[in-house]
Amino acid sequence: GGMAARIFGIADFCVAGDFQHRGLGTQLLNRLEQLGKEHAVDFLLLLASRHEVYLHNGFQLVQNPCRWLIIHDHHSLGVSHRRLPETLLVKALGSKPWREGVVDLLGHIF
Repeated sequence: GGMAARIFGIADFCVAGDFQHRGLGTQLLNRLEQLGKEHAVDFLLLLASRHEVYLHNGFQLVQNPCRWLIIHDHHSLGVSHRRLPETLLVKALGSKPWREGVVDLLGHIF
């Protein structure tokens, strides 16, 4: 019964150590934002334990509980429903506001 939103989930985002502090992460995030806007995505969403580069690029740390399908070796094992403290970051790509409440990923976590 909540708001449906189109999200672009970002997984395993990293820049190799030898190439850090050159703006490459920001360039990649800008390109992902551009792609999201081109495809009418409402929010970029990612999970990260280090937030600096994301906060610098307009993401916000949120505390919504999440629900996703647990999959292992091509088998569904169940549904996880829990908070991911200090981990979930979002960036709005349009005018739709981010809301409190459960984020149901409608599938596996990315």
